[in-house]
Amino acid sequence: MEYQMIDVPTALVWYMIGNMLTLIPLIPIKKVREMAVADFKRIKMRTKIILFSNTFLWLVALFISAFAIYFGPVTFMSTVSITLPLVVLVYSTILGKLNPKILKEEISAATFSKKLVSILLIILGTYLLIT
Repeated sequence: MEYQMIDVPTALVWYMIGNMLTLIPLIPIKKVREMAVADFKRIKMRTKIILFSNTFLWLVALFISAFAIYFGPVTFMSTVSITLPLVVLVYSTILGKLNPKILKEEISAATFSKKLVSILLIILGTYLLIT
């Protein structure tokens, strides 16, 4: 099989087109459309800003990741990208400590240690599979 090289912006454009094409068939479905509009009206402005910011940051991260893969070895970038659970653990722990109402989970040292070891094992296993 022969592979064809394309540049990063072109690949990202096709990726976004693919995402949009999966959503277009849902638009004519009245119930789905009504639920989306009702939810959008119900959500507070602060939540909308957070959701839009999250989407924007995801898009920026997608571009940065694509360029990193373009300029560096894929095996290294795959290993680095698998560290996402570690970031989520740290972020959720900080968020849970600052505002305990958000997470309905008790964050004890034992729980944190188990999660940290689990994530480190995932990262190590992925690294071993890739190399």
